[in-house]
Amino acid sequence: MSTFIWLASYPKSGNTWIRAFLSSVRQNGSSVDINQLDVVIQPSARMFLDDQLGIATVDLTQEEILLARPAALSACSLYADDVVMHKVHDAWIRNSVEQALFPPELTRASVYIVRDPRDVAISFAHHLGKPIDYAIDQMASNDASLGVNIGRFTYNTCQPLRTWSQHVESWLDQASPVPLLVRYEDMQADPVEQGTLIARHVGFDCPASVYERAVQNTSFHELSKQENQNGFLEALSPGRRFFRAGKVGGWKNVLSSEQITRIEQVHGPVMQRLGYL
Repeated sequence: MSTFIWLASYPKSGNTWIRAFLSSVRQNGSSVDINQLDVVIQPSARMFLDDQLGIATVDLTQEEILLARPAALSACSLYADDVVMHKVHDAWIRNSVEQALFPPELTRASVYIVRDPRDVAISFAHHLGKPIDYAIDQMASNDASLGVNIGRFTYNTCQPLRTWSQHVESWLDQASPVPLLVRYEDMQADPVEQGTLIARHVGFDCPASVYERAVQNTSFHELSKQENQNGFLEALSPGRRFFRAGKVGGWKNVLSSEQITRIEQVHGPVMQRLGYL
């Protein structure tokens, strides 16, 4: 049974905004609490895997966890009463025995959110609490992953990212069924139109007024205001803002010419494919 809907993106590309929008749509377009969004647990989450597998993943190697993830999703699908939406940051890859981390037979639909990598670098660096050059290096690393912290318990297990370009290509060229591609910049330019496309792609059938209200109630200003008042549980550090700026083209005033060149040289072909060059 096709149980899962994946909201996939490289980190800091607008995934949380889409989650908030869809949570609002589910509630007839009303305001949502950013700390109680519908889509929270990732299939890489240690709690999810421990519950589904009945074992302690802290005792497993990273390779063993990747081998176990398809089985955990299969187990979850057996008792799911409804379609389940998950946010994911993993690249669309297969484990060492060629099992897809996101099994096509269990996938109802996918949405892939992409953002200009020059803006991603700035936001990703802030999110990690690292220099921009560090983020640029990570975005160019074949071995880049989230959740890798040897010797320390982490909420999420390893999430392979690969390079930014490989991440994009993995979802657009390998994922099955083919995901809906959503550019962050297009969502900013016309959130009602793009939001409507997303909602319909994942199976919602609501009046236009619901999508319009959902856009209003999940604007970047509204989400940022909530974080300012109540904090955001998914921020990596209590003193570090998750909803920081959300600008399109902010890289023009932040990145050095050398940093821009590094990003464009490494990711140029995929940037051209997506209309960023």
